[in-house]
Amino acid sequence: MDKVINKVTIEGNIVNGGFSKTNKYVYFAKLKQERKMINYKWVDYFSIYALSPLSKKLSEIVEKDPNAHLIIDGELHTKINKNKDLYTRILVNKIINVNDKNE
Repeated sequence: MDKVINKVTIEGNIVNGGFSKTNKYVYFAKLKQERKMINYKWVDYFSIYALSPLSKKLSEIVEKDPNAHLIIDGELHTKINKNKDLYTRILVNKIINVNDKNE
């Protein structure tokens, strides 16, 4: 069964990133997405994470350019913590495009 409803393609700039403290094969980052329409501007932040081997590729991208602009394919993963707060992260399945500042 496909998880069509959970699939996302998202574009934005990396704000920060780092490997998990407990697992060196998981890389977490925050993606900033800006949208503009007429006189209005919205800024959204999305938590993303990648598992090996994409975690290594994502970390290399962030090391090369800490504010890299990327497009990723991923899956929404929603979890609940002990306080019953919901949070959503995007598991990176594919890095589609990386735009360097030099391009």
